[in-house]
Amino acid sequence: MEQMGVTPDSVKVIIHSDSVVILLRGIISAAEKSCADDKRVWELMQRYYHEVFNVIKPVIENEIGQIVGGNVNKTTLSVDPETGKGVLLFTFEKSQLIRED
Repeated sequence: MEQMGVTPDSVKVIIHSDSVVILLRGIISAAEKSCADDKRVWELMQRYYHEVFNVIKPVIENEIGQIVGGNVNKTTLSVDPETGKGVLLFTFEKSQLIRED
């Protein structure tokens, strides 16, 4: 998230057989939170977050793929303006992350 000018307060990573979920806390500034009450402003901020994220998404997907040894199929970003929390979801084409022998 630093590529987006944000340093989260905390990060939690959960790895499933076909996905990686990254829970982020503290990714919204106080100024952004205060603007979140105005629906129009929040929609503009959401669009901005997604536009910036789409620019850096290939780099992040590549890094995640290298770390877990699989190819990312889809990536989703969700941000909650009231709590300042965010979720990144990376899904993979097959259950390639955890191999059961």
